Amino acid sequence: MQAFRGGSARRNGMLAARIDHLGDRVSVRAARELIASGGFHHDASTTPARWLERHMGITRREAQRLARVAGLLDAMPALGAAFASGEVRLGHLDAIARIVPSRVRGEDRDAMLEALRECAAELITAAAGCDV
Repeated sequence: MQAFRGGSARRNGMLAARIDHLGDRVSVRAARELIASGGFHHDASTTPARWLERHMGITRREAQRLARVAGLLDAMPALGAAFASGEVRLGHLDAIARIVPSRVRGEDRDAMLEALRECAAELITAAAGCDV
C-alpha cells in the first residue's frame, strides 16, 4: 500500500493495472477449471457461462467472455503464456477468440484453431501493440 500513499500517479496506475490483470488471470483460471471439470452441470447450469454468471456475480456478457477465453487458452498454449506474463490482456484474448465463431464445431473448428496456432507469434505481437 505504500505506493498509494505518496507514489507517483504513474506508479499507482501501473500497480492498479497489474492488480487488474492478476484478477483477470484468476477469473480465467477459475473458468478453465470449471469447464475442464464439468462442474457447471452439478447445479443444473446449462453452460459454463451461466454458472459463472450465477456464482461469480458477473454479467452474462463477462461470463461469456471468460468462457470464450478459457476455451481459447486450452487450444492455444502460447497465448496462455503471453497472458500469464502480461504481454497480452483479457481483451486481446477475447478479440482473438472471436475469430472462431462459437457456432463453428468439429473439424472446421479444429482447422480454424490450427490456423490460429500457426500464426500465434504474430497474433501476440499485434495484440501487444494494441490497447483493448
